[in-house]
Amino acid sequence: MKSEKLLDAGGSPTGFRAVWKKYRNYFTLLYLPFYLAAFFLVERIVTDDVPFLSTVLPVDAYIPFCEWAIVPYMLWFPLMVIVGLYLLFTDDKALARYMRFLALGFFSTILFCFLVPNGTAPGFRPDLEALGRSNIATKMCGAIYAADTYTNVLPSIHVVGSFMSLFGFLDSKIRKNKTLLVLISILAALIVASTVLVKQHAVIDIVVGIVWSLADGAIIYLPGLLRKRKAKKEAEANG
Repeated sequence: MKSEKLLDAGGSPTGFRAVWKKYRNYFTLLYLPFYLAAFFLVERIVTDDVPFLSTVLPVDAYIPFCEWAIVPYMLWFPLMVIVGLYLLFTDDKALARYMRFLALGFFSTILFCFLVPNGTAPGFRPDLEALGRSNIATKMCGAIYAADTYTNVLPSIHVVGSFMSLFGFLDSKIRKNKTLLVLISILAALIVASTVLVKQHAVIDIVVGIVWSLADGAIIYLPGLLRKRKAKKEAEANG
């Protein structure tokens, strides 16, 4: 009786197992509300009212403010969504790895910010009213400054997200399109650069973000790559 409930006439799983097998990649999206809740919780806990590690270094003084860098900065979230949608309709396994990458990368950065409170510093961001110019880009920067504090910046989530998107594309069939892959890589690089040009992050936030992304990427993707390499060697040996 138990096996009859779990398998249909064709031997395929039924009930919860069938639903999970068919829609498990959709279930991974459920981590997003938990991440957002954790993000805003840490934002409320780690503020400029509590001691935090300053990530600003002397080299940051040599990086100019460029309000137009807000354009690639804002493309960060659409890029990640586009990657997820592309994988959703083309490669279930790659989507599962991408979602695990997002979960690991984002939650680990939030946990680090909770355990090691960090931020830039008051005055690190420019006084937009004192710039002597006003345009749509400065207004967008002002909106970002108002919505996002200058705490919890190490490692940069924008950098981690950009590398996640790049890894997601590299893990898909689209990597065969060299032109598109180059364009995606350029966009990811512009997003990374924009974080310091709009003064949302310091240089060390970027450096740690890159290392963080590579480490998380290795955890998610390296085991599969090693298995494929081993299987290929065994096939060549047996052939």
